Amino acid sequence: MTARVLVIGGGPAGLATATVLARRGIAVTLAEAGTWPRPKMCGEFLSPDAERALAEIGAGDLVRSLDAPPIDALRVTVARGGRVLAEMSRPLGAAGHGVSRIDLDAALATTARAAGVDVRERCRVDGLTSDAAGVRATTATGEIAADAVVVASGRVPGVGRDESGASRDWVAVKTHVRGVRLPRVTELHFVGGAYVGLNEVTCRGERVVNVCALASRRTWEASGATPSGLWTTLARESPAFAERWNQADPVAESFVAAAGFGFAVRGARGRGERPVLFVGDAAALIAPLCGDGQAMALAGGAALGRVLADAGNITDAAAIRGAAAAWDREFRSSFRGRLALGRALQSVLLRPAAAAWLVRSAAGLPPLTDWLYRRTRGPADARPI
Repeated sequence: MTARVLVIGGGPAGLATATVLARRGIAVTLAEAGTWPRPKMCGEFLSPDAERALAEIGAGDLVRSLDAPPIDALRVTVARGGRVLAEMSRPLGAAGHGVSRIDLDAALATTARAAGVDVRERCRVDGLTSDAAGVRATTATGEIAADAVVVASGRVPGVGRDESGASRDWVAVKTHVRGVRLPRVTELHFVGGAYVGLNEVTCRGERVVNVCALASRRTWEASGATPSGLWTTLARESPAFAERWNQADPVAESFVAAAGFGFAVRGARGRGERPVLFVGDAAALIAPLCGDGQAMALAGGAALGRVLADAGNITDAAAIRGAAAAWDREFRSSFRGRLALGRALQSVLLRPAAAAWLVRSAAGLPPLTDWLYRRTRGPADARPI
């Protein structure tokens, strides 16, 4: 079967891209290696700047339909050796919501199918070849031919890009827990070389708390290179996190781990006669502490869908190259600034002394917190990306 556009990866970025294209009358096949619903590595904070993209793909009532809890406050602590060095609590400039990826991805997949996307689960793409006539994707069940390919396969290395020299120095672990009450607040607890975020989410009709930690490889290995070891290290170093973790009853089927990834900007376009287009974490991964990854994925996917739909005759390789150049400009304009700020903040906040200074400064100067929050996301009332 020939599809005008093949989207590889069924997370928020891929599903948003595919849905916008289908709503614009373009034939789309979406290849997802797994199935829905499934847990995914994510902080599960849906920033308010996701609203415009959700509306564009026909999912404007998603937050309401999932009964997602609002989150409008932030608490940050910095600790070392079991002692709190700095702490801050602040209202957020605009409220977000807690939505599990189990619920979010499944709802977005339903929306994509309703828009006419040919969604294929358990369809892993193992390789791509292209020439002037088109692109061919190899899967276990056969070949998919397309005029254009979008890769939205997440933070891990995948098809369409050579990442042999990429830095892969980070490890993340995540679980849902019962027994912890965090109404309307997201918490970030920083220690040397690691941090953990917590916020309430809706998941399959239940309110639970998402606990998601990021650690440098050095901290991970010093913790015994096991998830339980990392939780133990975080609780030993941070009294604030220990208080939460001691109340927690982990939900076993929610556990996810990811290793061997980095935060370098990979870029939004490939090379060649028909360049591959990258979106979401496949293009760049924002520091999770910013809480804007899901919104960036949705907004980026919607923007890429518009760029491709406006490219004209995408059976023509020249049109694909033009779309790739336009998407690269769009990506840089919309996301480069917040990606750079997120990396800088993460670098500072994983060093307890520097982190304590920054948090105390923000506590004493509330507009600084508001500025950082705005600068690491696209405002909800901004023009479409």
